[in-house]
Amino acid sequence: MGPPGVKFPPVKSPSPELLGETLFIKLELNTLVFQVGVNTSATDVCVAMAAMILFVAVGAGFTVTAQALHRRDGSSCGDTYPDQIRELIGYFADSDGASVSAVPAAGNRPPVWLLGASESSARLAGSLGLPYSFAHHLGADQVVSAVRAYRAAFRPSSQLDQPVVMVAASVVCADTDEQARWHAAAGDLLFLRSLGGNAGQFPSPQEAAEYPYTPNERQTIAKRMVKRIVGAPGTVREGVEKLVSATEADELMITTSVHDHADRLRSYKLLAETLTT
Repeated sequence: MGPPGVKFPPVKSPSPELLGETLFIKLELNTLVFQVGVNTSATDVCVAMAAMILFVAVGAGFTVTAQALHRRDGSSCGDTYPDQIRELIGYFADSDGASVSAVPAAGNRPPVWLLGASESSARLAGSLGLPYSFAHHLGADQVVSAVRAYRAAFRPSSQLDQPVVMVAASVVCADTDEQARWHAAAGDLLFLRSLGGNAGQFPSPQEAAEYPYTPNERQTIAKRMVKRIVGAPGTVREGVEKLVSATEADELMITTSVHDHADRLRSYKLLAETLTT
């Protein structure tokens, strides 16, 4: 099957928000992540789908497999996205009689999550009866409305009989609020550089402190702060509890983007302690 932790990169899309529309496939021993921007072309979607699951494609000849890999029907991804999700999930069903057999997917269906950052992706996840993960770090202002839309649209499926919500949140925790902001500032600078198309290596907090921010850049960072939870343990606990209360989330997925690995581990340790005491 290849090494554990295989991750396929996202196909190109015009904005980070579109990259939030993601279908997650989780295997017990291997983790595969399939990322597709909602408005990307149908061809790109099909290529990414096939690359994710067709490690070895066998069936009714290479012609059929090639068509599955590189479909060109002129339709837009927005029109066919729900059908493509159903098709992708179908590859994990028993392959008897199927024109394309995906190895080792057939008969080994893992839990399938839909990751999104909009109400449209939430309604889609609900209508398909899939668990839904909202990317709070991309669309914090839509998290409550999206979760409500998901629950309202939910229809029971073979995978779920009731809605399940995960919120993916960006959290930076340190011993003090000031230290947490110091570490988080490096991520802000990386974000600014990525907007300019030149992210480069992850900057250090010192680089971020010495960077000559323009007024517009400071406004951009201020808007980004509402999408993250940053602070000392007490501050972070308050922020996490507020998020969980507003969304009634069943699970949280926490990511911490800081320069130093030891600081990242320290953040997770402090977060775990404050949430379990």
